[in-house]
Amino acid sequence: MRVRMQKFGEPVEPVARGADPGGPAATGGIAGLHVAVTTDRARLAGHPMLAHLAVESGRAQHVDIAPVERIVGTTGAGDTATAGFLDALLGAVSAATAGERAAALAARHISGRPLI
Repeated sequence: MRVRMQKFGEPVEPVARGADPGGPAATGGIAGLHVAVTTDRARLAGHPMLAHLAVESGRAQHVDIAPVERIVGTTGAGDTATAGFLDALLGAVSAATAGERAAALAARHISGRPLI
């Protein structure tokens, strides 16, 4: 798994072993999180950049969103999902598992349920 985070277009330290030094960022937004593991931007053309995807070993995996019992508020949900995703990756799980954990944490946050 190769992941590289970027902030404001500037490279930041790789967050996983074997990070691709020229790779695109993990990007997110209202529709989800996309993790790219290639430096070939042509391969990424046409893919939604704001989708619940985990791309690993040349294959794309869809990670479903977690169900939300009730909506208390969405402020900070993206930060919560990102933190959960990075924490899981640092724990050496697959990108798909990290995506599932991120979605579950974001759903708990939106529902107003304690995260721990």
